[in-house]
Amino acid sequence: MAELREYLARHYETLSRQLAARVGGLDLAREALHEVWLRLSESMEQGGGLRQVERPGAYLARMAYHAAIDRLRQDEPLRGSPQGDEDYLQSLPDPSAGIEHIVAGRNALRVLVDSIDALPRRRQAIFVAIRLEALSHNEVARRFGLSLAVVRGELRKAHAHCAQALQWDGFGA
Repeated sequence: MAELREYLARHYETLSRQLAARVGGLDLAREALHEVWLRLSESMEQGGGLRQVERPGAYLARMAYHAAIDRLRQDEPLRGSPQGDEDYLQSLPDPSAGIEHIVAGRNALRVLVDSIDALPRRRQAIFVAIRLEALSHNEVARRFGLSLAVVRGELRKAHAHCAQALQWDGFGA
């Protein structure tokens, strides 16, 4: 168990990114990994042990995936509960959204993609690594050999550029 906890600690960021891709969100992935950590800790406290795990990464990923699925099931509205049904129905997209909303959304996406494409190469790479690849600021700083201050500054400038592009095209405030 201790080996699995050590592996989880060493490879936390990688496991969380991989799991996020499977379960649809980084927050859910991290919650699931924390649940796995707690389960391993409880098992160690109770004196439980596992035989040697050949592929700890795959084993932990599978445990975390199942923990995430359990979490999603807990968050589903209770069947037969009037309040649960109401909350569920409120969470569904509006079917009468109309073509105007769809076109506006596609136009906003086009403006955003164009503004990202217009960023200087390094700023664009930092933006994509953090916002699309879900890398941490520290990982990006290491990847590009930059200080955290430079990474944060470039990301701030990229955000400002994208926000400005969306506002100029009528999608902002």
